Amino acid sequence: MNKSPVVLFLLFCALALLVLPGCKKSRGTDTFLSVIRGGQADGKDGKYNLSADTNRDGVVDTGGTDDYGENQWNAASGSAMLYNNDDDDSDSARDHANTSVDGAGDEPDLARLLVKQIADIGAGSYGTIEVDADSAGYVRMFKYNAPNWSVFTSGVSTISDAELAAGNVLLGIEARHYAETATGAAGLWTGRATLTLKVHNSGGSVVGTDKLTVRTAPFLLQTNIDSPQRLYICSTHASFVSDMTTLASSLGIPLTVISEADQWTQDQFEFGFVDMPVGGNPVVLNSPRNRGSFHDYAWLYLLDPDFGCLEYGVENMNSLNSFGNLECIPPHGSYPLGRVIVGGGGTRHMEASIREFLSAQSVQGPVLEIDTSWLAVGHVDEIMSFVPAPNARGWVIAYADVDTAIGILQSVPGGTAVFSGTGDATTAAGILNDSSLRDFNDEKQAQLGTIKNQLKAAIGLAETDFVKLPVLFRQYFVPEERAVAYTADAPNCIVLGSHVVVAKQYGPAPSGTDLFEQDITGKLGALGLTVHYVDDWATYHDALGEVHCGSNVLRTPPATPRWWESGR
Repeated sequence: MNKSPVVLFLLFCALALLVLPGCKKSRGTDTFLSVIRGGQADGKDGKYNLSADTNRDGVVDTGGTDDYGENQWNAASGSAMLYNNDDDDSDSARDHANTSVDGAGDEPDLARLLVKQIADIGAGSYGTIEVDADSAGYVRMFKYNAPNWSVFTSGVSTISDAELAAGNVLLGIEARHYAETATGAAGLWTGRATLTLKVHNSGGSVVGTDKLTVRTAPFLLQTNIDSPQRLYICSTHASFVSDMTTLASSLGIPLTVISEADQWTQDQFEFGFVDMPVGGNPVVLNSPRNRGSFHDYAWLYLLDPDFGCLEYGVENMNSLNSFGNLECIPPHGSYPLGRVIVGGGGTRHMEASIREFLSAQSVQGPVLEIDTSWLAVGHVDEIMSFVPAPNARGWVIAYADVDTAIGILQSVPGGTAVFSGTGDATTAAGILNDSSLRDFNDEKQAQLGTIKNQLKAAIGLAETDFVKLPVLFRQYFVPEERAVAYTADAPNCIVLGSHVVVAKQYGPAPSGTDLFEQDITGKLGALGLTVHYVDDWATYHDALGEVHCGSNVLRTPPATPRWWESGR
């Protein structure tokens, strides 16, 4: 029976939906989304048409619904591609580094492109796709010729007249890097590529074009209010490992103990994620800190199928490049997925290229820097932690507060033991009567107040959004005078859902109850949080850190909102 061209075209679309490789799994489902979808041409659908998933519904429409806004980016339209930095063929190299599609697991990492039918194409005609010059080294295209993918080279590889006449020529595109600049700095990539379809006649002349802009999905940091998925610590201290193993088991949180002498688990890497309309995967950002073999852990053991890895910055010993100095303020205001915050100040800063990279992701940038230059280590996690709270925002800041600690010490007899059982044992009076120590802490309280005011202005917080936890500081010369925590640093804590892990305080306990811990438990408990104390005085505190410094948490990204909905 003879079939009309329309019927044949519809049959082709139906077959394509069945046999073409699917896209990445959508979060929360076990089904694969289709590559293309038929539909009425209700958009810009012209004679020459290169399409992508511009309306972000997970498919590329054969009609015109994906042609609106194909050269812009806002909350409603604009197509995206993934930086293909996972390892789907398990060869210990990121997939973007080679010129192949590494099996079925790698296919979902390609954003789909579709060249639509040109029914009256002349014999000998052909099509090319050109990537703009600034992006040429940052993206790679592939063309699907069932059942295989082959590299499709910008401006060189061709689509034949027969393929153009049949239509729905399927291609894929991957990014080979994230955006490097949000300001258009010279020599750095914006993460956006312009693709131009050119249709040539048999003599080589261009008879028609179509342009499409594709943006690289940003690297996004997780926040403390995201649900914990796995806890990581290093094997350095047996007592800490034992305590954390017991705690993780009681909370039902998987624990990975890394066989590593470097105890600073938080400093070496920071977990984040990428997201696309068809799903996403975790990505780990490795720190450039150079402290031996631990530097290679993320590359050797975290890089995996559907688990990306990257590193930014030059390897060095700058403490502010360690990722105890990298946090993400949870969602607020015009930052629906949070905002990156780091510490620095004066002549001490996180490396500029790292801050530029984080700001270039746009959704969680620009980076907010607070002044931590007065701290010996200089990390933002030394003075604050974001914890869940039953308010409209969903979180508050657990914040270091000298006055709270002094007030508790003033409420007990002067001879009350403080830090009993540690190498810093003293009394309440011993602290309160040390004028040099008191003056030093008054200065630190003023600096904490300045930071607090900055946070209020930047985030839109009130005084009630700060949970003041007792902390005292002492002098530390490196070689100039700076500060380290004298008390066990309570804000340097681990947030695990509704549970918070805090360093054992060794505070004053005139009646047997540690009053520092009583204050912390009461304030965090009022937020619906359960506090667990772990003794890290000899293992981390004496080494100028605390429980957060000795741990890392992989979390589950929020289901909503999606990053593109911000329009940022």
